[in-house]
Parts: sequence; C-alpha cells; structure tokens
Amino acid sequence: MRRRWVGAALVLGAAALVAGCGGPDGRTVVRGKLVDNGKPFTIDPANAKAGAGGKGVPPGTRPIAMAFHPDGGGDPLGANVDAESGTFEAKGPDGKGLKPGKYKISLTGSPGQPDPFAGKFTPDKSKIVRDVAPGVEIVIDVSKPEG
Repeated sequence: MRRRWVGAALVLGAAALVAGCGGPDGRTVVRGKLVDNGKPFTIDPANAKAGAGGKGVPPGTRPIAMAFHPDGGGDPLGANVDAESGTFEAKGPDGKGLKPGKYKISLTGSPGQPDPFAGKFTPDKSKIVRDVAPGVEIVIDVSKPEG
C-alpha cells in the first residue's frame, strides 16, 4: 500500500514539474501589465494622436511596441500590448513563449505611431530588466522602470 502512495506522489510531482515549466522545452508565455505610478498605463486608440496632423490611431493599430531582448544577445521577441487595458502577452513568433531568464524590455511607439514614452525606453536606452519565469506576472511601472 505504501508503494502505491509513493508511486502516486512521484507521478503527481513530475506532472506538477512539467506544468510549471510552461512547456516541454521550458518556455513560458509571459503576461503582465504596464502601470504609471501604480495606476494602469493605458492609451485610448480613438484619442491617441498620430503625428502633427492630430488624427486618431487607425482601427486595428497597436500604438505601443514592446520587445524582450535576451540577456547576452539574441533576437528580440515581440509582445502584444493591449493599450486600452495596459496589459501585454509575449509568446514569441512560434507561440511557444520565452525561455526563462533575464530580459531587457523596450517600449516604443509602433512603426508610424508617436512614441508615448518619448524615446525613454528604446532598445539602447531602456533600463527595464526583468526575469522571466513560469507563472510570474511582469509588472512594469513606467515611472519607476528599474523596479
């Protein structure tokens, strides 16, 4: 009887370990939110201004571009930012997620859109660095980017 319990515990432990890794190769979908002094950082696309003409952002356009740059080099991985809610999700181009580790995060205006951060978080200037791990939500306070 004791062997059954030990066997069941091992199976459950292995299942929990695999589930906690995000995927068989350890990748995890990264979710989080942007805040400004603790309040959600949002942009209403209907009222966002696109350049000097003052036109609203076209429907379907994402006004914020976000990328995760792996520590030690490698290609950056983009994230989908919902500017209306201030939330984001990064899956990588294959949809499997990011490998756990340290990433520098850049935030800019999407191509053809004004930069709501005035160049403060471009890939070469950003001081936003976060550890990516399974099950960890990343919160970025743009008023305190270093955490």
